[in-house]
Amino acid sequence: MPVLAVPPRSWAGTGRITKMSLEKLLGSLLQSGLSRHVLGGKKKKYKHSYGGSGLGGIAGKALGSKGGLALLASIGMAAYEQYRQRQSQNQSGYKGYAPPPPHPSYGSGNQPPFQRPWQGHTPTTPDADLLLTAMVAAAKADGVLDAEERARLENYLIESGADRQDWGHLDRLMRQPVDLDALIARVRDPVTAAEVYGAAFLAIDVDTPAERAFLAMLAARLGLDEWTARDIESRLME
Repeated sequence: MPVLAVPPRSWAGTGRITKMSLEKLLGSLLQSGLSRHVLGGKKKKYKHSYGGSGLGGIAGKALGSKGGLALLASIGMAAYEQYRQRQSQNQSGYKGYAPPPPHPSYGSGNQPPFQRPWQGHTPTTPDADLLLTAMVAAAKADGVLDAEERARLENYLIESGADRQDWGHLDRLMRQPVDLDALIARVRDPVTAAEVYGAAFLAIDVDTPAERAFLAMLAARLGLDEWTARDIESRLME
């Protein structure tokens, strides 16, 4: 398949992308494994394979649609429930991982997202735009996206039936500087915090110090302790 040097001008898309298109775009990237090839470089090594997705077990079977986004939500809820159980055990004398210290940007009484009280009102389908933004931010952790990577992504989007709004939206995300403060500000609850971390982890192959440092910083900003971050990673690699 030929590789295009730059996106065609007809794909300059300035229209607002719809929620349905965002879910399709994010789902397609996750299902194909292209998020790691184009956004993050190499493919992760999973214990099992499923089709052409590169994802193993339940993740490989479910990612790639609204069901796939719901899977990220279920992983987020499971991670939060595990965290709450550990907190209860800690109060009973069990010594586990302590929550990370608050980031300097959080004032007194303003908890990071993952440590906020949760009433179970998170939507079943995650915020696709927020997760896509997190994936692009992770991909930029150790550098920038070059023209060849962008062209491979464009070819895939064309083949998957994406329109110019889809490409235009992702193109803008890839071009604009990463604003981690703005990303964190959009995370309102602990389950979404876990989803954001999971999406960022899926976007890259964590094999450089810069990538691991980014994930550690993201976890701290979201309020995830080390145990929870590793729990999310292991669930996505089952």
